[in-house]
Amino acid sequence: QNRKYILIFDSYGGLGISSAAEEACTGGCHVLNVGGAGFAGAGGGSTWGDALSAYLATLTADEKASYTDVMVFGGINDYGMAFNDIQTAMAAFRTIVDNNIPQCRVTVAPISYSIRVDTSMSDYCNKVLSAYSTGCITNNFRYCNGLNAWIHNDMYMTANDVHPNSAGVTLLGRAVKNFILTETVDKCSSVTRAAVLTPDTGLNMT
Repeated sequence: QNRKYILIFDSYGGLGISSAAEEACTGGCHVLNVGGAGFAGAGGGSTWGDALSAYLATLTADEKASYTDVMVFGGINDYGMAFNDIQTAMAAFRTIVDNNIPQCRVTVAPISYSIRVDTSMSDYCNKVLSAYSTGCITNNFRYCNGLNAWIHNDMYMTANDVHPNSAGVTLLGRAVKNFILTETVDKCSSVTRAAVLTPDTGLNMT
């Protein structure tokens, strides 16, 4: 109740996951659903930094001061970008925060992934997650690893192997809401085509 959030998503947020996240923010929040965006990649025409900067420009000083957190629930839209370009973009995001809402802590918690079996996509995903983890250390962001594990199963994915189906949206929305409320992540392990959920014993964050 004492925290107020800016929640940033890519296309996943618009599917309903951001609505679940809003329910957890009892102290208030503002949601930015930026389809196709990443820190450096801008498939939707805008990066997360662009969207955050544009929103902050509409606020008064008092309104900016009311926020305590920025949480980026992104995915793999940076897959086509070089590792160093992602690092540069994350540093620029840090500058936007420092210049406008320096009191806010920033959390990066990837929630989307791909279950495509081709090696190139796996390599792309691993590069993005590694870049995010490294960028969080460099920029003093919190990094949450594990929310995307909730949909590492084709029973929760649409035919494009990238976006969740309605069951996946429900499951992932629950995980995101729980993370905001408790800062813990339930682990999802795949056994054949069924998901077995067990509570995590730690914060699962660095």
